[in-house]
Formats: sequence, structure tokens, C-alpha cells
Amino acid sequence: MVKNVKIIENVSASKRKRYNKNKKKAWRKKVQIQDVEELLEEKRREERYGGPLEERKDEEMLFLDVGEDSKGKDAVTQPVTYTIDTRRGHKEGYKTSRRRHPVKTLYSHRLLNGLQGAKTTHKEKTKKDKVNAVLNTKENQKEVLLKKPHLVKRSRKQVKQIIAARKPIVAKVSNKMEVNWTQDAWDDNCNEFVKDCQENGVDESFADGIVKYYSISTKKRPINVPTWRYKQTSALPAVAAPDPGQSYNPAFEDHQNLLQRAVQQQIKLRKEAGKYIGLTTKMYPTIDDAPTEETWMKEMSEGLPTTEAVEESESDEDDTGKEKEPTVTGKKTTERKTKKQRKKEKKQKWQKRRSEQMKEKRVRESNIFRIKTYKKEIKERNSLLKSRHLTRKANLELKMSRPRRLGKLKYQPEDIAVNLGSEVTGSLRTAKPAVSLLDERFKNYQRRNILEPRLKFKPKKTKPKVVMKRDHKEVLEEIEKTALKD
Repeated sequence: MVKNVKIIENVSASKRKRYNKNKKKAWRKKVQIQDVEELLEEKRREERYGGPLEERKDEEMLFLDVGEDSKGKDAVTQPVTYTIDTRRGHKEGYKTSRRRHPVKTLYSHRLLNGLQGAKTTHKEKTKKDKVNAVLNTKENQKEVLLKKPHLVKRSRKQVKQIIAARKPIVAKVSNKMEVNWTQDAWDDNCNEFVKDCQENGVDESFADGIVKYYSISTKKRPINVPTWRYKQTSALPAVAAPDPGQSYNPAFEDHQNLLQRAVQQQIKLRKEAGKYIGLTTKMYPTIDDAPTEETWMKEMSEGLPTTEAVEESESDEDDTGKEKEPTVTGKKTTERKTKKQRKKEKKQKWQKRRSEQMKEKRVRESNIFRIKTYKKEIKERNSLLKSRHLTRKANLELKMSRPRRLGKLKYQPEDIAVNLGSEVTGSLRTAKPAVSLLDERFKNYQRRNILEPRLKFKPKKTKPKVVMKRDHKEVLEEIEKTALKD
């Protein structure tokens, strides 16, 4: 149950919202002109119907409908009362016409019967209408031409001119090469097709393009190989002939020569290793030769003046200071040159320039008699260039027989493989290999600039990080405190 429901009958109207209209933009937007527009529209409607009803007469608003005649025309003939004005001095007046004047409709109702003078709506032409229009125009043209023979002559002349203009174009087309385009360009007989094209006057570039495209598409064309593929990186042989002293049954002299070379190689390696030792460990003195404080002080005071020498130098300075007198130095004064001096300098400069020009002229003229010397200089220059070219060529050949620097490491030659006299058995069955075959091939590749020199990777030794535990740190601090107290 709904209780205590109050019915509100009188509801207060909402207040009209007000706007500031101090500007033109606000005035146009916020002003209400609906009632004014309605009033103006009503006035316009009244004017369309002949003016306001209060001002119009009854005769204008009401009329008598008398029906239609037997012929179906409006019988609007009514007696009209009018007065005839006559001109001064004119005998006859205006006569009334018996022609019926139709009653004009209102201007506002004229649009209902159709606008006078307006064009009819566009009607789309069908195919039949278009054909009839073309036939009619052709028939009309024939009739006109029959009536006017000079037009027939003009039209025939124009036709001849058009045909004459088309003749060279037809001739150009007839000169084109007849090619059998039904032939398959990808067939094995492609070369025959190219020959036919060449015989018929086709450019060689077009024929070559067909062959190239055919070979690429059919995957018969070999891949372009770079020029440096077959170029040798080194003049050294792939498999070098072994030394005679490395044989399983060598001659005594060959074996001794090989041993001598191996010894020289080891001496050279030891000398290089000793060079670095002298620059590192041997550079520092031993304990017996280590410097003391006295030796260090003596060494540092080398070249410094003693007390006696300082006193003597001070006394000498005092004596020289008394003898010397102060001198006043001023700026160097420059005297102005006279007119005579300037003329003289100018004349000397001109004479010097003149003598230089004359000398150049004499040298240029005398060069004609130095043809032999020029020939000699040219000959010497050519011989020098030739010798340089030969030395450059020899250096290139020498470089080809040596290992290059391909990486950051230099090539290190392997140790000479040699067997001692006790190891030489004289039998191939009991002979032992002096070197590994894999190592020998690896070094051979490095020697021939196929592989860069390499070293075995050695991992770096990492230093362990020493960290004190927190518990240990606290215990040590307590021990230190107790030690200080004691």
C-alpha cells in the first residue's frame, strides 16, 4: 500500500535561461526569432494570394461559376462596364474587340499547370532511335549531295588526300621483318633461331640477349667464377721433396749437413729467447749489488753545487755588480727616405728584374743546343724505369715463394725433422717417422698462404676473489678490542 502520496497540481514554470548578448556572435546564436519568422511567412503567403484579407474586396475573392459550353470551352463572356477616353481633336474613339480574353490564373497557381518556357525532361535514346537518327542523317546527306555537285567533288578530293597520306605508313609496315613467332625460344634449336634473326638483319645485342636468357632460364649457363679462384696464393709446391739427409739410409755428408742446419736453427731460437731474458730478469740488480741509502744519496746529488762553490760564486757576483754600470736602451729610430733614395731603389729593382728576364731568355735560346743532353737524360730515365720494373717483378716473385702476414701472428717455421746417427737403422721396415703427417700438412698450408698462423688457445688464469665472512669479521673485531684493552 502506498501512503501519504501528494499530488502536485500547480507546477511552477522553469525560468528562461538568459545569455549575454553584448557581442554579435552571441546575439546571432542565442536570440529567438521564431515568432518573427512565423509572422513574416504568414505575410508572404497572404501576398501570394493577392494581399491580406482585410484589404481585399469581395469581388476579388468570390466569382460566379456558370459551367461549360457545349463545345467544352469556358464561357467567360460577361458584360464589362468601361469608359472610353478620347484624345483631343480625334473624331473616333476606341472600339471594343469581340475576341474572348481568357481569365488569367493566379501567379501562385501557375506552377500547378506547368512552368511556361521550361524545357522538357531529357529522354534517353534507345538503340532503335540512334539507328534511325544515323539513317536519317545519311539519307539527308545523299539528297544534299545530289542537289549540290560541287560538294561531291570536294568530298572525293578529301578521300584521295587521306588515302595518299596513309600510303607511306603502310609501306613502313610492309618493310618489317617477318618472324615466325610460333617457334619455341626455349627449344634446343635456339641457336638456329638466332641465326635466322641475324640473317634477317636483327641486332647482335638482341640475339645475344636471347641466348643468354635462354641459358639462364634453362640453368645451362655456368656460374661466373671469380678471377682469383684459379690464382695461386704461393709459388711453393703442395708437396715438397724431402731433404736427402732425411732418408732411411742417407749418405754420411747429407746427414751431417742436415744435422748442422738443425743445430744452427736451435742456436738461433735460443739467442732470441735470451734477448728477452736480458731485457726483463737480468735488467734488475742482484741482492749484493742492490743500492743502499748512501749510494742513493750520492747518486741523486750528482751535479749539485757544494757549499764552498756557492760562497765563491756569490763573492764573484758582488764584485762584477759594482763594476757594471746601468745602460739605458731605447727604441731604434728609423729615418725617412728621401725622394732621391726612393728613385734609386726603384731603378735598381727594375734593372734586377730586367737582368733576370734576359737571363731566362738566353737560357731558353741555348736549350736548342742541348738536344744531345736531353736524349741522354731520357735514355737514363728509361733505363732506370726498366730496372725498377725488373726489381719490382723479382720482388713479387720472391714474395710468392715466402709466407705472407695474414693475421696478427707471424709464420714460425717448424723444426727440421732429423734422426740421430743411432736412430738411423738403414732399413725401411724398422724406420720411425720423425714428424707427424698432420702437423706437416698444417704447416704446409700456412707456408702456402692458405691458412693464417695460429696458436693453441690458452685459457687465462683467473685470480680467486678473497672475501671475509661477516661472522669471522665480527670475531676479529672483538679480538682486536680485547687486545687493546689489555
